[in-house]
Amino acid sequence: WLTIHHEPEGGNGTPNPDDPAGPAGHLAMNKRVRQRMTALKTHNISLAVILMSWTWDSRSGRDPNQWYEDGVYDI
Repeated sequence: WLTIHHEPEGGNGTPNPDDPAGPAGHLAMNKRVRQRMTALKTHNISLAVILMSWTWDSRSGRDPNQWYEDGVYDI
């Protein structure tokens, strides 16, 4: 498993995420990693996203789907 910047949303929540680029920036970074993995034909490496459990709680004000996009991660 390979993760790039685990728990990127781990700041104070909206509007102060740890990653100032927010979900869009985090996805863009991981799309680039995915592109490189594909170009290099990597094997036995699975790209994964790690979000905080609090993100999945409706009280967090976050939408976990903003941090995920099909075709980027191997989950």
